[in-house]
Amino acid sequence: MFILYYKTVSMGGKIYTITLILFFSFLNSNAQTKTVEQETEHATIALLKSKDVDKEDYTAAKPANLNEVALSTENNVTAKRDINISPNPSSHFIQISGLKNTEQYRIYNILGKQIAKGLVSNNATINIENLKKGLYLLKINNANSRKFLKE
Repeated sequence: MFILYYKTVSMGGKIYTITLILFFSFLNSNAQTKTVEQETEHATIALLKSKDVDKEDYTAAKPANLNEVALSTENNVTAKRDINISPNPSSHFIQISGLKNTEQYRIYNILGKQIAKGLVSNNATINIENLKKGLYLLKINNANSRKFLKE
């Protein structure tokens, strides 16, 4: 199945024609497509969504920057959660906040060697009394890594 998107946009007194051709060979006859457009001060932002009943959602978007076109699948786009460590620096424990679920964590020293691992949930503490003084990296599944200082 071919999907053709064609749009003429006026920007800064110039007229641009944007043509986007996507080949969705994985879509079947049950596929549904929808185009949503939003006028902005400088351009029209268009979003083309396609839904295969038995598969994933696919999205193609034309941002205001005419040099960029993004194609993504919703199942592959995962934003990592921001977490907080407090107190930082600390000498006895660190408390982790910002988690939705219990996750696996790993602590690495400045040389990249794994020092500790375990499970942590929101507002739980991790004992760091046995770590030497220094800078460490805390990695938690499905969350952004954070540095902390052991005093």
